Amino acid sequence: MLKLETKLSGTARKRKRSLLGLRVLAAAAAASVTVCGLLAGDAGGSQTTPLASEPGVEQILERMMHADRLTTPQLRNYTSIRKYELENKRFGKKASMTVRMRFRNPGRKEFEVLEEHGSATIRSRVFRRMLATEVETSGDQLREATRITPQNYSFRLLGSETLEGRRSFILEATPRTKNAYLFRGKVWVDAEDWAISRIEGSPAKNPSAWVRRTVFVHRYGKFGPFWLPVHNHSETDVVVFGKTEVNIHYSGYEINHETDNPTTGGGPLSGAH
Repeated sequence: MLKLETKLSGTARKRKRSLLGLRVLAAAAAASVTVCGLLAGDAGGSQTTPLASEPGVEQILERMMHADRLTTPQLRNYTSIRKYELENKRFGKKASMTVRMRFRNPGRKEFEVLEEHGSATIRSRVFRRMLATEVETSGDQLREATRITPQNYSFRLLGSETLEGRRSFILEATPRTKNAYLFRGKVWVDAEDWAISRIEGSPAKNPSAWVRRTVFVHRYGKFGPFWLPVHNHSETDVVVFGKTEVNIHYSGYEINHETDNPTTGGGPLSGAH
């Protein structure tokens, strides 16, 4: 009896640690992905007159803000398909979820789950937490507090390079506060459209003492005059749980469809603020 109780106790402890690891992972994944998700409606670009000489960081930021003011009001709505994939090799866990996301200016987001596979625990405790967090943070006040602007970040020009055939300026971004939805890292700015085309970094605030490290790479693609997300890759190293990789693939964009009729159901997958 004692051996059986000890075995059951050990199993319970392992399950408790596993659930704790999932909760911590969910917080870390939600933070890193939401940092980028908040920018989904703010990555618009607009072709402007080329500069006569190499720009400094202030000129780059001015062009970014100007392009954003011109383009963002034009992005009235869009729908896209997202596929979330998670893998933790230490525990041999995998899961995926495909959703339809509907965006309406200035920031309303709604998610509809289309299909899901793999670990039910990961799907409920990680993926749905990520979706709920993105909906929660799509309100006007938080959206303004997390945009990539001089009000929220200080910037330093690191140089320029060709990214997918287009010249880009690379800025080092340092958050002015330790907001959980800001990041510390690098931003690539397209030299023609003055839109953000890539972000690499880590959340400005560690979501948990259990998280050793979280890094992400977020890429945008050009769709007409708009730059919208095409891929997000994040890696989170959690004590006990180990390294977990999350990939999000974005596809199937339909932009400014007047006949778009998004669902209006409540709950954690829809929100308007």
